[in-house]
Amino acid sequence: MKRLLTKLALLAAPYALYLALPFWVLLGTGELRFNVDEIVARAVHGTPQLFGFRFNESAYKCLKLRTLSTLPRRDVVALGSSRVLQFRDKMFAPATFYNAGYTITSVPHFLAFVSALPEDRLPKTLIVGLDQWMFNKKADSLDRASAKVNFTGYEQMDFVSVCNASDKIYKKVFDGSLRLGEVGTTGAAVCGKGVGAAPLTTVGFNACVNKTGFLNDGSMHYGGQIDRLLAGAKSADDYQFRNTLKKIEKGDTKFSHGDRVNPEAVRQLRPFLDFCRKRNIQVVAFLPPFSDTAYRAMIGSGKFQYLDQLAPALAPVFREYGYEFYDFSSVSRAGSTDQEAVDGFHGSESVYLNMLIRMLEAGSALNGVCDVNALRESAAHKKNRYLVYDMY
Repeated sequence: MKRLLTKLALLAAPYALYLALPFWVLLGTGELRFNVDEIVARAVHGTPQLFGFRFNESAYKCLKLRTLSTLPRRDVVALGSSRVLQFRDKMFAPATFYNAGYTITSVPHFLAFVSALPEDRLPKTLIVGLDQWMFNKKADSLDRASAKVNFTGYEQMDFVSVCNASDKIYKKVFDGSLRLGEVGTTGAAVCGKGVGAAPLTTVGFNACVNKTGFLNDGSMHYGGQIDRLLAGAKSADDYQFRNTLKKIEKGDTKFSHGDRVNPEAVRQLRPFLDFCRKRNIQVVAFLPPFSDTAYRAMIGSGKFQYLDQLAPALAPVFREYGYEFYDFSSVSRAGSTDQEAVDGFHGSESVYLNMLIRMLEAGSALNGVCDVNALRESAAHKKNRYLVYDMY
């Protein structure tokens, strides 16, 4: 028996050694075990932090709902997928805005999220991002699985997920993007400099390694990606939109080809809009931007006919409820260029500031919480072509 155990130990030793580094990295970055209560508390108290997970995103929905439920009531909340995350609190009057993006992947989720909020935390205005593929039956069939969403539960990483993450972690070590000496360190200076600069708490692999994650206002900071784009590095995600263009050609997942708008998806908007009207919540809805290159490729292919049908199908529905609807399906419609796109289907903070200004100029209800002249001034003095504001 002893000899058997010795042999088993010898066989297991190489695997244990292989997993030791990934385990240490995940533990040191806070990806392996994190405290939701601490993350929410820092957001509520205004303690600068950047939290971004790479291998376990299960807590994001819970974190957004918990934070919004704990903060004093916000007048304006952005709700949608990752394509609303570029709205910042600095675009609005102080203490009026929270970004609840990265919580919605299907039309039924809008109603599910607002229904999960305490009544006294419901906002006066919702900025709603309607991803175009939500209305393509081939991308979202609206079956029972897509309707199920859990905004309260989450999981921590287990042994299997550590094993699955190991190869990617070693790749980061060998390409130099992960410096082992920085794992587990805190207190790095935020983007702001000078007397007002504050230490930044980082939680999660993406936050520590890629400088990418969520800020206290719920928005997304794309630090590493923006650094690479500004440097013209081919290692940037979706460099020159190549990955997006491949997906468009193949009809992959979100970019599934479609010839008509799914009427069921449009119909399922109504219970959400009824909920908002009953509670006097104003809705400002929009179709988020693709890069012009990606949008032209979709339209030019002739395989995405539903895109041209979306605005005519959706605008009358929102008009019926007295709500706002805007079509910003390409960055140029927001007054921006591909040089301001983070990738093929995400505009940057700069793009979303331009979008907001156009909404305000069109007479949006958001004029009550925004200073359009101040926003124009911010647009004229951006940090770079992607970023307008400091992190904190």
